[in-house]
Amino acid sequence: MFNVPSLLRFSKLFYSCGYLARKLHSPSQIKYLPQIEFSFKETGRGKKIFPCGALIGSVVAVALCECCQKENCSKCKDSLKPPEPPCKDPPSKCPACGTCFAGKKPIAWEKEDLTHSFLLRQANILTIDSITRVLSETMSAIEDYHAQYRRLIEMLMDLMEDSRCATDTRAELINCKQIVVRSSIEDMKKSILELESYLESVSRLAHASAETAFLANAEYASVALMERLNSIVCQVKDIKEKTLDAERASNELHSLIIVESGRGLK
Repeated sequence: MFNVPSLLRFSKLFYSCGYLARKLHSPSQIKYLPQIEFSFKETGRGKKIFPCGALIGSVVAVALCECCQKENCSKCKDSLKPPEPPCKDPPSKCPACGTCFAGKKPIAWEKEDLTHSFLLRQANILTIDSITRVLSETMSAIEDYHAQYRRLIEMLMDLMEDSRCATDTRAELINCKQIVVRSSIEDMKKSILELESYLESVSRLAHASAETAFLANAEYASVALMERLNSIVCQVKDIKEKTLDAERASNELHSLIIVESGRGLK
């Protein structure tokens, strides 16, 4: 067992080893250094394995040879040399070792023949990508406009419900609000019709591009475009059905109000 002074000296030595390891090598490099056995001159008792390599041993302790356990062994000097730091410059040859990429083959990229067939296929693929983007943006706009249109119809229905039981003074204010909402509904309906007409033009363009891409041996892109177009057509159909249901409910409520107004006049 070590006495108290020896333990204090050992703690100072261990702290010095850790400090020098952090100064000489980064934390990511310490794990690459070999474990070398050291003996301490101060006590002559015990041995300890440090993961700091010969760099620490040459400064603080005396390194022992791994095979014969002797100090300054002439046969195994190479085993006491500090390891070279790992390469930090992958794109080129390492300035420290010069053999970082020894035995490694360069990446062989596939080279396409720049034939007319290949260039036509690539051009059709890019065209289909652009048309798919146009279809997606058009679908997003149609969905947004239909949602706003249905919200305006709901606002109009709420105003019509309020007008059924409103007094004369409040009825005039409600009628003014109804005029504003009806005007917004007409503007939104006009925008929806324009977008639907635009979607028809884009659909014709998509059909022509899919046919052209198929003839240019870009079958996958052609099939993907037609699947996307069919999906958008089904989505637009569902959105239109929801809008028609909202319009039908609004028309029924408006008819009911007209009938009640006629009964009131009688």
